[in-house]
Amino acid sequence: MSTSDDDWSGIAYAHDSRGGDTLAAHLQAAGVLLPGHVIVNVQVYLRATKAPAGVEAPYLTVTMFDATGCRDPAAAYRQAIADGQRLFPIQHVQVNDAMIEVFSDLMLDLTPRGFDVPPQPPQTMVYKA
Repeated sequence: MSTSDDDWSGIAYAHDSRGGDTLAAHLQAAGVLLPGHVIVNVQVYLRATKAPAGVEAPYLTVTMFDATGCRDPAAAYRQAIADGQRLFPIQHVQVNDAMIEVFSDLMLDLTPRGFDVPPQPPQTMVYKA
């Protein structure tokens, strides 16, 4: 749970579809994701009281990293963070059905403020027959 004053907080997960279609491919085709760049974060806004200029909900805020020439883009990104880089290019992108369909699953798990439960240590169960 978030420590902010949000009414709800939680996590999300997604799985790429098995058809080979990717969000990155859609963003490259739209000219949003430049060659050599990789997506390092996506925020999905289903509703927004104030959206960035040029988009309205639903939209994505996509954070990118220039991994041109990197054999391991994820390692290069982690190294950039370790080296103190904190600003990365972002783009706000209007969501269309094709962007959502690249995921076989896309789930948000939200808990209302006050109902979060602190992590519990694993418990071992012993059953007697």
